[in-house]
Amino acid sequence: MNNFKRIYKYLFHPSIKSVALVRRTISCYKKNNKFMGNMYKNRLIHKYGIHLGKHCKIGQDLKFPHPNGIIIGDDVVIGDNCTIYHQVTLGKRNGNLDNKNDYPVIGNNVTIFAGAKIIGNIKIGDNVIVAANSVVLKDVESDSICVGIPAINKKIKQKGENNE
Repeated sequence: MNNFKRIYKYLFHPSIKSVALVRRTISCYKKNNKFMGNMYKNRLIHKYGIHLGKHCKIGQDLKFPHPNGIIIGDDVVIGDNCTIYHQVTLGKRNGNLDNKNDYPVIGNNVTIFAGAKIIGNIKIGDNVIVAANSVVLKDVESDSICVGIPAINKKIKQKGENNE
């Protein structure tokens, strides 16, 4: 891809712009610059419909292919190389609002498809796919797929593994 296409994509593609704005917002909150953090957070909400918690931690190479209606709770941890589609909620289960350990932890190389809800103090392992409109309420082991309401884990078989 030539330089013009890269610049054009960075300036006008909503996926890249929304992730950059998420990173700027988190950076401002880390530096205790609440005014700019709140300004960027409001921009995220009004332009992209992304509600971002102030203390969430996000790894490298996050992607929002369709940045619309995404909710990331206050103390959510998202690993590296994750893809989150539209209308996804990563949030807290009802209960004590002061309990910061009630948010999900998402591993590396996770893809969360449209409309999925991951609620509560659960851990999503590495290399996991969360299917569209799934509701995940329990821990998910690595290398698996979550499907359904409530989500059921299905282990991904690698090439050469025995079918049992």
